[in-house]
Amino acid sequence: MSGLLGALDGLGSVDGRILFTTTNYYSRLDPALTRPGRLDVHIRFELATTEQVEGLFLFFMLPTEKEIERRVETMGKLNQAETLEKVGKEKTEIFELSEFGELVPAGVL
Repeated sequence: MSGLLGALDGLGSVDGRILFTTTNYYSRLDPALTRPGRLDVHIRFELATTEQVEGLFLFFMLPTEKEIERRVETMGKLNQAETLEKVGKEKTEIFELSEFGELVPAGVL
């Protein structure tokens, strides 16, 4: 612990530094570490809501317009209408998959 505290505010410390720390067990942290001046802002993240899970899923899984355009250009075997139809079906499937968040009991995620 002394090594960590020395690195935070010892002789070699730097003013104006931003330090991010994470823990699953905040209550187990030594008060010397969490006192003002060492860690000034404490933010607690709760479990994700159903809407947040669905939003994150869609954010990472739904193709952007740029990705769709690239796929239309590179899929030379299919004509443009067939490619757009295929991409549309994939988007619909992704939206359907995003609803899995509603099936997860509250407080699990």
